[in-house]
Parts: sequence; structure tokens; C-alpha cells
Amino acid sequence: MTRLRAAGNRSLRSLRVPNFRDYFIGQILSTVGTGMQMLAQTWLVLDLTGSATKLGFTITLLTLPLLILGPWAGAIADRVDNRKVLVVTSTAAALVAGSLGVLVATHHVTIIWIWVFAFLLGVTQAFDRPAGQALLYELVGPDDLPSAVGLNGTLNATTRLLGPAAAGLVIATLGMAACFFANAVSFAFVIVAIARIRPADMYPRRATRGTIRIRDGLTYAWHTPVIRRGLVAMTIAGTLAYNFAQLVPSMVRFEFHAGPGALGLVQAVSGVGSVVGGLAVASLVWPTHRTVGIATLVFAGIVAASAMSPNIFVFGLLFLPCGVASAVYTSSTQALLQRGADPEYQGRIMALFSIAWIGTTPVGATLQGFIIDKWSARAGLFVGAAAALVAGVYLLAGTTRDRLETPHPELVVP
Repeated sequence: MTRLRAAGNRSLRSLRVPNFRDYFIGQILSTVGTGMQMLAQTWLVLDLTGSATKLGFTITLLTLPLLILGPWAGAIADRVDNRKVLVVTSTAAALVAGSLGVLVATHHVTIIWIWVFAFLLGVTQAFDRPAGQALLYELVGPDDLPSAVGLNGTLNATTRLLGPAAAGLVIATLGMAACFFANAVSFAFVIVAIARIRPADMYPRRATRGTIRIRDGLTYAWHTPVIRRGLVAMTIAGTLAYNFAQLVPSMVRFEFHAGPGALGLVQAVSGVGSVVGGLAVASLVWPTHRTVGIATLVFAGIVAASAMSPNIFVFGLLFLPCGVASAVYTSSTQALLQRGADPEYQGRIMALFSIAWIGTTPVGATLQGFIIDKWSARAGLFVGAAAALVAGVYLLAGTTRDRLETPHPELVVP
């Protein structure tokens, strides 16, 4: 009991920092709106087209800007005030959500319009993600960073946990367009939270001056073993294993012939697991490659098991431990990378992390869409499980070598 209480105190310790607490609350409220929009948009695409490939292309357009613009966005995050970046990206995302809501409400929405606004939203997220992740260091400093990263990781869980539940209620009572309008309004909470941040209490980073050198960030990442290994593993898993926005709806609709309510329930169950996983990472003093590798192997096994689910009840149940393992893997990797990176490289390293995790989706979504339409959604999940298995083996196999090479030996457990 004493150990559990101590772990709980460690996981929540960053909330004692007023700046982070305000930022975190604003982000939670906003991610509920994001979850509502994502579920509504996913089902809208499937209703309009009935094609997993076109859903995959929608996801590709949403994530392609991060792949293309991510290195520049990371360099900018190392040079400018990230609070200003987040205000701009939140405002732009609100305009995108509101515009799409108008099209849905007036019955003028088409798949082309959905693709246009998916790409525009992707551009805003390309700059938003590295800025937001690098800001964590400035809000809490190095000592409380694992707690902040773990808690921040629960925001993705909130998107899946509360967003779909709210979306189901809103769609049933107010219609699908209301989900987009609600998301547009939710970004106001982020802007208010950023305005409340007190600069005097922030931890300064040695921001890059003069010319933005993307090459410096790439060179630094490659020649720092603890960062290189984490990014390579995340690229392998991110490309094929993290296409849940495509794989889960396809399983629900095409394998189990269920509706959006069932999809929302599965996503909510996954969200519960992700909250548990995020809190588990937040309670760690510092994660290691061994922690990340084991979590990845567990994640691979659960994804493979979900592909063999006989019905949607078993499928949804498996996404509870899947959410835990997934959150432990992604949040631990982020904490490991931020711990291993010098402060002035935080933005660029977090941009590379985002590219590895999400920016690889354009490739993965295209491949998974082909696999789903050619064979089945179950086949897509098996492919994702195989990718996660390779990533986990790669991490564990290199633990000893990294311990000898890394300039931060405390990050690796023998």
C-alpha cells in the first residue's frame, strides 16, 4: 500500500506546478472536442464512401503535413515562444472545425471537402505537436518531466474515452454537425490556459538563435544512441501498428457489422486503458529501453489477439490492456527521448518523435487500407502486431549496447 501511494504521488507530482496544472486542464477540455470530431468524421467518411481505403487516405491527409513539415516545426519550436505557436495553431484548428461543421449542417459536405479540411488540420497539428511537447519541459523542468509526460499522454486517452461518449450523445440529440462545432469551441479552453501561464515560473531552454538548422537536430538524434534507438523503434511500430483510427472502425463496421455506438464504446475502453498506462509511466522515476521494449512486446501480443476476436465484446475487452500497453510504450518513449535530449534540442527531437509515431501514418494508412480492402481488417491488425513485435525485439536486443554507448547511462537498465 505504501508503494502504491508513493507511485501515485510521483505520477501526479507535476500537477503541483500551477503552470502545468492550468495547461493540462485546458488540454483535457479541448481533447474531448477533438475526440468528438474524430469519431464523427470517421463515421462520415465510411457512410459517404464505404471504403477503408478512402478512410485511410483521409488519415493520410491528416498526418502527411507532419511528415513533411515536422523537421521545420521542431526547429521553430526550439527558437520561438511555444505559447504563441499554440495560440495560433489552436485558433486555426477551431476555424477548420467550425467550417467543416457548417458544411455538414447545410448538407454540402462531400468527401473532397473532408479531405481538404483534414489536410488543413494536419498542417496546424504539424506545428502544434512539437511546440506542445517541448513546452512541457519549460512548464515543469527536468525533475518533474516524467510525471508531466505521463499525464500528458493521458490526453490521447481522454480523446478516446470521453470524446466518443460525448459524440454519441450529441449525434443522437443534436446531429453530427454539432460535434464539429463543439470541437471548434473547445479550443478556447487551450487559449485561456496558455494566457494563464506565468512566464516568471517557467524553466528556460537554451533556444536556438540565428539560422534554423534542421540538419543539426537530425545529426544530434542520430549520434545520440538512446535517442536513435527510440526513434527507429517508434518508426517501425508507428508505420503499421498505430493505425487504430483506420483499423478499429474497419473491424467494427466490416467484421462485426456494428454501428458508431459500438465504435465509441471500443474507443472508450481503450481510453480507460490508456489513462492507466499514462499514470503508470508518470509514476516512474525514469523509464528505460527495457521498460519500453517489454511494453512493446505486450502490445504486439494483444493486437494479435484482438485480430482473432470472435465477436465485438471480446474485441472491445482486449482494448483495455491494449490501451495500457500502448500508452506505456508511447509515453515511455517520449520521456526517454526528452530525458536524453539537451534542452535546446527538445523541439526538434519531439518533432522527430511525432513524425515517427504519427507522421509515418501516410505510408501505413495506405498499406493498411490496401490490406483491409484486399483481405480483411483482421489481416491489417496482424500486420500491425508483427511491426510492434519487430520494434520490441529491436529495443531489447540493443539494451546492452546502448548502455555502453549512451552519454546518459542512467537511462538504460542492465
